[in-house]
Amino acid sequence: MMQLIQLMSVFTVWSTGLFFVIKYIGKKVVDRTFERDTIRFKSELDKDLKLFDANLHETTIKYQIQYSTIHSNTATVITELYKLIINLEYSVGDYMRNNGKPEFSKKMYEDLNALKRKHYETDIYFSDQLNAKFMTIINAFVGVYADFDTYLAYGEYNELDKDLKIEKREMKNAAADGISKKIPQIKADLKKEYQAILGITFKTTTNEHDN
Repeated sequence: MMQLIQLMSVFTVWSTGLFFVIKYIGKKVVDRTFERDTIRFKSELDKDLKLFDANLHETTIKYQIQYSTIHSNTATVITELYKLIINLEYSVGDYMRNNGKPEFSKKMYEDLNALKRKHYETDIYFSDQLNAKFMTIINAFVGVYADFDTYLAYGEYNELDKDLKIEKREMKNAAADGISKKIPQIKADLKKEYQAILGITFKTTTNEHDN
């Protein structure tokens, strides 16, 4: 009986010891498996992050280039449009100073058509509001021409009666106001709009004595 009890005690101790050994080995296996999976996951995550960074950088560079190209093209278009406005302003002035002589009339028409065509070809670069404002200067040029052409159509001033003389002077004055006041004001407004698009700003200086 004592031998049986001793045998059972030895078996119990051995079983308990074996259990803890198996548990310990199992824990080590699980820990190593978890550690290996963690390392692999971290490695894959690093690869994904590097790929994401590379794609993000590539996309950023792509859009920077696109924006730079658009901005450069816009600057070129604005410069060309503004130059054509100046050219037309001079040709209309020459047309008026030379009393509508054919060669000056021809030059004015050419410059007007060049401006209208350039704007038509490039209005995609600008908002509808700015395009509408641009059309006001074209209409102003046309208005100056119409007023001055009407002034010329009245004929010789001395051959007109009193009322027609008044009308003739009014047409001349309207044309003069258009080229000297209305058009320069519209041109100045457009200039500010274009400078804003290009990011051109000017610092304003204040007189220290004013403070």
